[in-house]
Amino acid sequence: MSKINNWVTKFLDKAHLNTSRILITYICALLLIPLFFCFFMVLEVAITKSDVMTIMKSPFVAVDVIIIITDFILGYYLWLKKDDFLYKNHNYRFFMTCQFIGQLLVGNLFCSILALFGLISLRSVKKGWQENSEWLIKAISIAFVFLFSICSAIIILLKVKNSR
Repeated sequence: MSKINNWVTKFLDKAHLNTSRILITYICALLLIPLFFCFFMVLEVAITKSDVMTIMKSPFVAVDVIIIITDFILGYYLWLKKDDFLYKNHNYRFFMTCQFIGQLLVGNLFCSILALFGLISLRSVKKGWQENSEWLIKAISIAFVFLFSICSAIIILLKVKNSR
C-alpha cells in the first residue's frame, strides 16, 4: 500500500498538484459536469428526435438529475467558501473524505479520484494551519453523502428491477 501511496505522491508532485490546485480542479469538475450532462441530454434529444419529457420520464435520468443538481450546488458553495476549506485542515480532510465516499457511491469516478488525491496531498501540508472544524461544513458534507447514498440505493434498486 505504501508503494502505491508513494507513486501517487510522486505523481502529484510532478504534476504540481497541491491542495489548492486539487480543490480548484474539484470545483471546476463539480461545476462543469452538470453542464456536460445537460449538453448530452440535448444531444440525445436531437439525435433520437424525441422530446425532453420522454427522456426525463426515465427513473435513471431523474436520479442523475438529482445528483447533477447536488454537484452543481456543492461546486458553487465550494467556490464561495474555498478559503474556509483550504486554511482549515479539519474541514478539508472531513469534506474530502465525505466527497470520496459520496462520489464513489454514485459512480462519479473523476471526482472520487480528485478527492482521494486531495486527501493524499493533505499529508504533505504543514501542520501549522489546523483549526477547529465548522459545523456547517460538516453538516453539508454529511447531508450530501446521505443524499448520494440514497441515490446510489435507488440506482441499484432500479437496476435490479430492470434485470428481472
